[in-house]
Amino acid sequence: MKNWMKLCEMINPFIRKGVDEDIYHTLFESCLKLIFNWDDKNIKHKLPVPMGRETKEADIVLEGNGFGIVVEMKRPTIELGEKEASQLTSYMRFLRYKYGLLIGNKFKIFYDEDINNDDPVEIASFSFDVNNLDGEDFCNILDVAICSDEKLKEFSAERIKRIKIKKEMELLKFDLVKDNGEKIKQIIKDKYINDGLDENNIADILDDINISLTEAEFEYSDTSAIGNNVQKSERTITPAVMAETFYFSRNNSKASLKIQGKNDFVLLRGSKIASIVQSFSTSHANRRKYKHLISPAFETIQDITFSTPSGAASFVSGASDNGWIGWKTSSGKSIDDMITGK
Repeated sequence: MKNWMKLCEMINPFIRKGVDEDIYHTLFESCLKLIFNWDDKNIKHKLPVPMGRETKEADIVLEGNGFGIVVEMKRPTIELGEKEASQLTSYMRFLRYKYGLLIGNKFKIFYDEDINNDDPVEIASFSFDVNNLDGEDFCNILDVAICSDEKLKEFSAERIKRIKIKKEMELLKFDLVKDNGEKIKQIIKDKYINDGLDENNIADILDDINISLTEAEFEYSDTSAIGNNVQKSERTITPAVMAETFYFSRNNSKASLKIQGKNDFVLLRGSKIASIVQSFSTSHANRRKYKHLISPAFETIQDITFSTPSGAASFVSGASDNGWIGWKTSSGKSIDDMITGK
């Protein structure tokens, strides 16, 4: 964790200040030298990249023994989206380097598994949180004395494997609960019939149960792969929304939230969370993950970033919650209200 912690300690004050891109660029280059021991021989600054009739510049290129890492820097106030990712991956393709970093208010890692056909893929995305394990793992191999094509490929393969497993689990989850959870109900029914209970009584009970997914419980983004039964509305996070502080209170909780980007919802330090987590709530996993950031008084001792407002709301309440309407400004407007201009 040592290198990752040092990087976060140097980067986070500049993110909070929203410094301009040139200053941020210079800072990150300094981090590469001071923390990871890269030198001017291995760091290519503003490397020219011919793109059609134009010549662009790759912000930073790290050249090692038989490998290269392309780094694209963006001002921390900019939301890192498809445009920024496309710029980085274009440089990766032209320079024929398999590894890329997109650095802004988040840290995104890209890998080009096949530089001749498929596009590079995003294999990790996380905030500059000292407790992030992906950040720790990557920084452990970024030191110039350790970094190699073999180490980077191993890191990338492991993250791709995780992504595939997560997608498979999300698809399984959807399959279990679709059609009001018919598969789950059948499994329960069969179990209790085998235990000797009356089939009709079990059927009557199950008919009174509704099983569905909230947005917080289903975050698989490639909905086209599972048909038209799941639709996620596109929401645009505007500067006005990012400027607001949102509040949430349920089950004796009292929490505050800031939005820093499309998938960057920050539960603020000092938020009071529910002491009890309801059965079957998706907040169980996050409560275990962040238990070291929860005080005995059930207050957060550090900012915690979630990919959806619903994930943050569920973490706070200990139950399933729709954060798009649950988090509200001091004047009572929800995140959805702010986005739609209600």
